[in-house]
Amino acid sequence: MYVSYSEGYLSYDFGPDHPMRPERLEYFIKLLESISLLKECSHIFRPEKASKNLLTLFHTEDYLQFVKESCSKGVGYLDSFDTPAFRGCFEAASLMVGGTLECVRRAEEGVPAFNVGGGYHHAYPDRASGFCIFNDVGVAVKFLESKNYRRILYFDMDAHHGDGVMYSFYDDPRLLCIDIHESGQYLFPGTGFENEIGVEDAKGLKVNIHLQPYSGDCEFEYILQEIVKPVVEWFKPEFIIMQCGGDSHWGDPITHLELSTYSYILATETLKEVAERYSSSRIVLLGGGGYNIFNTNRCWLSALATLLDISLPEYAPKKWLSLLDSYVHPYLLDRELTGREPGPIVKETVEKLKELVLKPKGIV
Repeated sequence: MYVSYSEGYLSYDFGPDHPMRPERLEYFIKLLESISLLKECSHIFRPEKASKNLLTLFHTEDYLQFVKESCSKGVGYLDSFDTPAFRGCFEAASLMVGGTLECVRRAEEGVPAFNVGGGYHHAYPDRASGFCIFNDVGVAVKFLESKNYRRILYFDMDAHHGDGVMYSFYDDPRLLCIDIHESGQYLFPGTGFENEIGVEDAKGLKVNIHLQPYSGDCEFEYILQEIVKPVVEWFKPEFIIMQCGGDSHWGDPITHLELSTYSYILATETLKEVAERYSSSRIVLLGGGGYNIFNTNRCWLSALATLLDISLPEYAPKKWLSLLDSYVHPYLLDRELTGREPGPIVKETVEKLKELVLKPKGIV
């Protein structure tokens, strides 16, 4: 397993009062290195910044120029008062994209890879959004398509809908995009409903599954079994990208879902099996969001350990815990499942998706 990390990742910093703290990346690497078996199986590499030629696979030249100019000024916003500009933001964002692209290249050799600093799924070709300056997922998909991949799976379990990826590839039949997120009725960016299934040749290849606040592991597992597994098995992906946003965890201060580490394990197990069967283990994991460092790091670790078939110790390393401002328990994995038996709302969403996506493609 390759892991992309650089001290340069810490320069992607919107300031001390911003909820997305760069320390979460540094602390994850320290957690990883504190567990001997994981450290032995994980090869950490330092990525290079993505070049302009690679960034323009997805982003417009005008937008790149705008970010460069904003970077030199170091003031203002890159969007409508959500993503601040700062000195060095162009280089910092380019480095994140470079990490994801290098993970993709290494995964092409059949060795899974994880970019802790990846998963910036809100940025559009011509604008920033939701703390995301460049969309590393979008660049990676375009890169894979340039290498003649025709069946790429992007699975996103961040609490926020990955709108920048979904709508930028809404008519692209080469990308199956499955996004499980908190309903846009309650959370930014306010999109991603079940009737949004793609257009033209890509119709039925964009699968949006919105969860109600306080949905937990039971609802998530139901969705995996009823929708995700059948669609993914039908698609037979050649390459898999998984966004593991830790803000779907019950301890996140910004969102309202209640997943535990169990859901991250279950999702990774599902995609790992598919990758081994159809894509020669070509799979890349991306960190994504997460605003409680304790929980976000544990979610990422759960996914990585699952991919490596490694059993985690019961307790978190004391040295790592001492770095944190607070934590609710000393365990690496949550000890109880969350959620309840799937209720009428999630069942209605699943039935709608079966009618809109599965039945037209002969999956059920």
